[in-house]
Amino acid sequence: MFANAADWENEQILHINTEPPRATFIPFATVAQALENNCSNSPFYLSLKGKWKFNWVGNPEECPTNFFEMNFDDSSWENIDVPSNWEMHGFGTPIYLGSGYPFKIDPPRVTSEPPTNWTAFSVRDPVGSYRRAFELPKDWNGRRVFIHFDGVSSAFYLWINSTRVGFSKDSRTPAEFEITRFVHPGANQVAVQVFR
Repeated sequence: MFANAADWENEQILHINTEPPRATFIPFATVAQALENNCSNSPFYLSLKGKWKFNWVGNPEECPTNFFEMNFDDSSWENIDVPSNWEMHGFGTPIYLGSGYPFKIDPPRVTSEPPTNWTAFSVRDPVGSYRRAFELPKDWNGRRVFIHFDGVSSAFYLWINSTRVGFSKDSRTPAEFEITRFVHPGANQVAVQVFR
């Protein structure tokens, strides 16, 4: 029934290539490091927090289609802190709800036209595209590598080095992907596209 629906509107798809849910943990090289309880002290941890290149559009039809390619020119894009909330940085309209939904209830569609007095009337499904280069430590060669998202606000796709890795739409729920076969020691590129 939903074979042609976008992943974020397909009730049958919650995740693509995510790891099973589990308690969050960081491996350490020694017991002493683990007892300090500071993940940045682990030689097996690399934070991708910080400035990312960012592009915002009001609906999926306007989003860049090849932004995840290694040679894509993102020099005209804004910089945004990750983690953060793009509405708090001036992209789109912040919507505050105590209950209910900011979109028209029309399962499985999330971009149906709501009443004209709704905040989400003019921008029903904004899309944020993110890019960042990162260096994978050379001594990680031969180790399994995972990327962990603590809680994306909606549905998102992940690419590593131009290859689509997966998808998740459990809003604000951690999502983790094994990226071992997509990365290599040295320079790498991560790209994420978030559909609100």
